[in-house]
This record gives sequence, structure tokens and C-alpha cells, in this order.
Amino acid sequence: MTATLWDGTKQLHGKLELNQYSLKFAMVDFPNSSLNLEIQYSEIKNIRLYLVYNIELQGLEILTKDGGQNIFIAQDAEHLKNSIEKRFRSLT
Repeated sequence: MTATLWDGTKQLHGKLELNQYSLKFAMVDFPNSSLNLEIQYSEIKNIRLYLVYNIELQGLEILTKDGGQNIFIAQDAEHLKNSIEKRFRSLT
């Protein structure tokens, strides 16, 4: 699915792919870059919907056990959250 990795000011446009054990984010502009992101479901500490500009729930914040924070902007953030949580629960 199309998604944007966002830090509040900068945006990286890409594609988010949910696999069996992880989610992967690949930048559209640099598809062959080593800078692409992969988060193992087992490393997720918390997932929550995120207000973009304190207006609209289009974001999804993923906190990882190592202290990482990744915010993805997607068309249907709630569906994305549910899909990730379903995959996470299937591992436990």
C-alpha cells in the first residue's frame, strides 16, 4: 500500500508491505536504496492511531522496543493498524 514515512516536517513517500513476520517500507524515489525500513512484529512495543496536524487520524505511530518511533501516513490508518495487530497476535 502507498504510505508516507513522516517525522512531523519531512516526508518520505513509499510503499508499505506487510509480510508474515515484519513490515517493510521502501521509498518510491530510491527503491534500491539500503535505507529502506523493516520492522519485525516481535519488536513492536505499541501501535496507535496518530493525529496528523492534530486534525485528522490518518497516521499510525509504531513504537519499537529499542525506542524507535515511526509514523506512517496512509489512506486507511485504522485498517493498517488492525492488519498489523492481527499479524502480531498470530506470532504470540
